[in-house]
Amino acid sequence: MPKAKKPKILIMDIFWNDTHNDATFIGGGQKMILKFYELLKKDYDISILTSQKFLLEKAQKLGIKTISLYYPKDKISQELEKIKEDIKKYDILIINNQLARDLHPNTVLWVHADYFSLCTKPEIEAWTEFAKNPNVKYIVFVSEPIKDSIASKGNLPVEKLKVIPNWIEKLEPKPKAYNENFRVAWVGTLKPDKDWQELSQTLKGTDIDVDFLGNGRDLVFAKELKELKPRLFAHQHFLGFVEDPIGYMKEHSSVFVFTSKAKFEALPLSLLEAMSIGIPCIAYRSDITKYVLGEDGLFYNTKEELKDIIFRLKADKTFYEQNANYSLERAKLFHKDRIKDMWEEIFKKHLTNEK
Repeated sequence: MPKAKKPKILIMDIFWNDTHNDATFIGGGQKMILKFYELLKKDYDISILTSQKFLLEKAQKLGIKTISLYYPKDKISQELEKIKEDIKKYDILIINNQLARDLHPNTVLWVHADYFSLCTKPEIEAWTEFAKNPNVKYIVFVSEPIKDSIASKGNLPVEKLKVIPNWIEKLEPKPKAYNENFRVAWVGTLKPDKDWQELSQTLKGTDIDVDFLGNGRDLVFAKELKELKPRLFAHQHFLGFVEDPIGYMKEHSSVFVFTSKAKFEALPLSLLEAMSIGIPCIAYRSDITKYVLGEDGLFYNTKEELKDIIFRLKADKTFYEQNANYSLERAKLFHKDRIKDMWEEIFKKHLTNEK
């Protein structure tokens, strides 16, 4: 018998912003699109429609079918209009950002950030009305705090709301052993709203090595600062883009620090990845980081608290090992197998209902 055709899913990720579309790196939401493909490609025929050049290139290297809307921002709507009928040929459309366009009768909105903190009032109202459209079957949030925040402001239909967290592919079999060659890791986009300078200022003038992994508008500034004040920043290393941050941390890092206080943070992938290799993870205390790390995680509110935690982890082997083990155990909640079941529950129910 011939094999049954896989259901066809189109993920749409469009921005009317030339700077965003021309960027030489991708954000967390775009990383999750690629991870979504890897998670579900066995059972679903997945394509990506995007305006981002770098995401297109990354997807094509992975063998993902792509539709390009990489045009100047004033041409994107015109080009999107040309392919509206083609979009309807898919079984499900997943919209990955705050785009409010009714393009498909079976639409899922995938919310990776607190968009309302970034949008104007008319944009919020337009998205909220679109979310109530009967063609929107589900609104999938990556964390409970983001769901609660957006739902409270937008009066969204409760029956459509789902929480499916971001996920990790692999868990190390055991926590990373304590090592006197102590290094702190930070992973993300080097820009002000990620608060990387909080960690930099906390550890300046100390003998603790800290590796900053990531590009961003502040990278040149960070390197210049180190050149201007080498004594203060001698142990701080600004590595730029690292292709495999998990592999890097597994090899080199003792501790991970998550500093972002940005209102739009939804569920930090870098924090999940650090947890998955079994190293202690420290985070600025917020609803989001408590959702990820749990009530017993390592949290700070001030630079002094952050410094105290880092130095205690370096000095106290037992404390280090307890928190390394805690990270790995907590990471199991976000393993891909558990998350895959959540997505498939939505799709199978949805596709069954459509038959």
